[in-house]
Order: sequence, then C-alpha cells, then structure tokens
Amino acid sequence: MKRLKLGMATDKAASLVSDDGVITLACEDARDVAMSIARAVNHHDALVAALTPFRSREMGNALVHMIDYREPNSEAAQARLIQLVAMIDVILDSAEAEEDEPDAAS
Repeated sequence: MKRLKLGMATDKAASLVSDDGVITLACEDARDVAMSIARAVNHHDALVAALTPFRSREMGNALVHMIDYREPNSEAAQARLIQLVAMIDVILDSAEAEEDEPDAAS
C-alpha cells in the first residue's frame, strides 16, 4: 500500500501526496480530516497484522469460550466479545478482498 503525506494544508483545504499524485480536500477542518485519512491509510498494514490473531478461526473463538460462566455478567461479556470477534472477521475479510482485487492500473 502506498504511503500518503500531508501536503499544503489550511483549515479549509488540504492536500495528500503519494507517488500516484495529489488528492485535494476542501471541507471544514480539512487539515484534521487529511491527517486522519493519511494516518488510516499509512497504518493499514499494521492494523491488519494486529487484528489477524483475533479472527474467529484463530484465537477469537478460543477467547470467547474462555469466559467463566460463574462470573457475574459473563453472558453479556461473552455476547460483546462475540460481536467484537465478528467485526474483526468483517474488517479482515474486507482487507483480504481488497488485496485480491486486480490492480486497475495494471
């Protein structure tokens, strides 16, 4: 994945620069929006690597089953953890689908 860098920026307009070109944003708080976009794109690979062990087929389901039913609120905790593991699966499935798509520039 290509890295994005913050170019010229004001509160009303900002640019993001990559090897492929320049993206210009025009909105309220443009500098903050551009920095958020750059941060998300630049940390994508690290996020995928950090989440991968928590897939349902990896450690995610094992963690769900480790919750002790004798503890107070264990059912609610297990339900929340099941939802989180499912969201991790969705995020990682989406990231894999994006990687599997043929590059439009090729």
